[in-house]
Amino acid sequence: MALEKYAAALGCRVVFALVPNSGSLEESVLQQARLVAAKIAARTNATMRLEYQEVSNEELAQQTEELALELVRNLKSTLWEE
Repeated sequence: MALEKYAAALGCRVVFALVPNSGSLEESVLQQARLVAAKIAARTNATMRLEYQEVSNEELAQQTEELALELVRNLKSTLWEE
């Protein structure tokens, strides 16, 4: 690669990086985790509603945020498959 040749001549090396369009990478991961958590929580709450065990909107929001943080703590590539 020509770029590597030029970098070597300058005593450098070529590296590639992924840079989020806005915010930090951590914020991007948390945002994705929140989207996934919201889908999971909504499905769970729908099932609970059928059993007359639906939770309040406030409790659902709290559970969703807790699940999102858990998804971030146990980060797996499947987070991006939802």
